[in-house]
Amino acid sequence: MDRIHIPSPVGWLEIAATGRGIARIEILPQGEAGVMPASPWLFQAVSQFDAYFAGRRPRFDLPLDLNPTPFQRAVWDRLLAIPVGQTRTYGDIAASIGQPGAARAVGGAIKANPVPILIPCHRATAAGGKLVGFSAGEGVVTQRALQALERGWVERG
Repeated sequence: MDRIHIPSPVGWLEIAATGRGIARIEILPQGEAGVMPASPWLFQAVSQFDAYFAGRRPRFDLPLDLNPTPFQRAVWDRLLAIPVGQTRTYGDIAASIGQPGAARAVGGAIKANPVPILIPCHRATAAGGKLVGFSAGEGVVTQRALQALERGWVERG
């Protein structure tokens, strides 16, 4: 698996890709630049993340190499449908996939997301909009920063 580290406003991103697409993203508090990717997906990822953090590209267009369960796929697809700058609760997501009462299972599927930001798990919240359990980067600090970034795009139009 090829990897690259790139700086971002929420920490260093380690992006990993296979020959089929992006397989994993980790948000690290520290990192090292200069990892030379061999995968063309990583070059595209760097370009799209640069645009995302500059506010020029709120949606990603990268192939993903993931192996979710059917339930995870349903949850991740619902996350992808949340408009930029908005959030949905775990309960809202559970109901929207026909699984009312499965908010905890939704939280588990979100925690299993190996590509945060690409599948925007930062747009999911606990009941009442409370930020809890975000597992990427510095947890809810990173989640809050990503939500603020996207709200800023919406406010600026």
